[in-house]
Amino acid sequence: MECKLKGYPIDKAHGKLSIIKCIPCGVIFASTSYGHLKNRSTQVFIAIYTAFLTWVDDTYVEDVRGVDIFNERFITGRDQVNEVLDGLARLLREINLHYYGIQADVILTASLNYITSIILDFETQGMTVSFYLELDG
Repeated sequence: MECKLKGYPIDKAHGKLSIIKCIPCGVIFASTSYGHLKNRSTQVFIAIYTAFLTWVDDTYVEDVRGVDIFNERFITGRDQVNEVLDGLARLLREINLHYYGIQADVILTASLNYITSIILDFETQGMTVSFYLELDG
């Protein structure tokens, strides 16, 4: 219901992208890990946040187009390349409604770093790791 009220993409009609399949993951995570929180609104925020990030993780395994420019577009306030990434950007701008000061800063920074990690993971697929070990004596 909250997703509908906020205009987050949960309708798969007409080929639209949607986070609907990721909502159960978000709800389970929020209720299991954050069920102790007294603020129901923050629990809902965590569930939706988890659903969005789960969608990003599942969607951008094979192609990072769109997510590769998410951070830049987020910082400059520009529209994202699709409705799900737009929804995630709007949700990230609500962090300070649930967390304060450094807590909000850490969550936002970690979120943007997570997006970057998706890109790095994609771009380093198949790379070989080499180790150089120098022994004394």
